[in-house]
Amino acid sequence: MKRLTFFFALLTMVIGAQAQDFTTIYGKVQDSKTDKPIVYASVAIEGSNISVITNSDGFFSLKVPSETPSDAQISVSYLGYATISNTLLEFQKSTADKPFLIPLTAQAILIQAATINSSDAKDIVNYA
Repeated sequence: MKRLTFFFALLTMVIGAQAQDFTTIYGKVQDSKTDKPIVYASVAIEGSNISVITNSDGFFSLKVPSETPSDAQISVSYLGYATISNTLLEFQKSTADKPFLIPLTAQAILIQAATINSSDAKDIVNYA
C-alpha cells in the first residue's frame, strides 16, 4: 500500500512539474491604420512548430516552453499584410490584461497574370 501511495504522489509531482514548463504570452494584432483587429492572423515561434491564430477580437495567447531562449523570434503574419517579428523578450512583459500590441501594415500582393483560352468542341475533335 505504501508503494502505491508513493507512486501516485510521485506521479502527481511529475504532472505538476510538466504544467509549469510553459510561459504564456499575450498579444493583440490590429491594422496599423484603422486599429481594427485582424482576425485569424498567424502567430508563431520561428524555427518551431508552435503557433496559434488570433480570435475574432484580434487577441491571442501563446504557450511558450520555458527552455525557449528569450531572443527567439515570434512572427506575426496575415495575407495582405507585411510579416512582423519581435523577440520573445519583448512579449514577456505582456499579460492577459495588458497584451502586447502588434500593428500590421497592409502590403500589396503581386500575382502573375492569368490567361484563359477557349476552344470550340469542333476544333478539339478535328485536332484529334
